[in-house]
Amino acid sequence: MASISVGRGDMEPLTSDDPGEVAGYRLRAPLGSGGMGRVYLAFTPGGRAVALKVLRPELGDDPGLPQPIPAGGRGGAAGARPVYRAGP
Repeated sequence: MASISVGRGDMEPLTSDDPGEVAGYRLRAPLGSGGMGRVYLAFTPGGRAVALKVLRPELGDDPGLPQPIPAGGRGGAAGARPVYRAGP
């Protein structure tokens, strides 16, 4: 598979194991993964590029997870980007 050139670097394309869309966000490339799930380069319905974290399914009902961040983002340090949530 060919890599995707975005901004300052190349990214690997989605694999057959990756979803193509999550809650209306179109996924373009994986950015990384960890114990809680994977982070993807995604696009809002309006075309804005965002980083979208997709939690592992078994974490969905974990009462120990922090509460979701309100939709629409929150304030932060200079250069910080808005934080969005796609689900409850």
